[in-house]
Amino acid sequence: MTVPAKLLCLALVIDRQGGRILLGHKLRGIGMGKIVGLGGHLEPGETARAAAARELEEESGLVVPEAALVEVARVWFDFASPDWPPFDVAVFTADTWTGEIRDCDEIEPAWYRLDALPWERMWDDNRIWLPHVLRGEAVDTRIGYDLSGERVVSVQLTVR
Repeated sequence: MTVPAKLLCLALVIDRQGGRILLGHKLRGIGMGKIVGLGGHLEPGETARAAAARELEEESGLVVPEAALVEVARVWFDFASPDWPPFDVAVFTADTWTGEIRDCDEIEPAWYRLDALPWERMWDDNRIWLPHVLRGEAVDTRIGYDLSGERVVSVQLTVR
């Protein structure tokens, strides 16, 4: 029996003039301790774009109108562990926002320099697809993780 993928979203706010991207230190749940993009689950009836805008505001305090979010990647995750379902993640970027960042109980958002990203503290897959997105490319990617959920063991990547 095939387990259906759980649909998730990410919203990456990129300040190209300032040479920085908004990421966050994950305080609980899957990825705890890692530096991650902001995002999460979809509410019933919610589009991935609407969820990305909502999650971004909930996790960081920044407001980005849905229309300003551009879908730049679809990343499908397959995990060797039977405890983790596959994830289908819609990734959006935005270069305009209002508000000031603030912490929440799940994540501590912060600006990170684009030329000095903390790759060693991020999910292993980020080193594969995120550089494409930061270069302005759109990608579709399928990532396979090992049993520990820490290391990428297979990659299929298509630049759109």
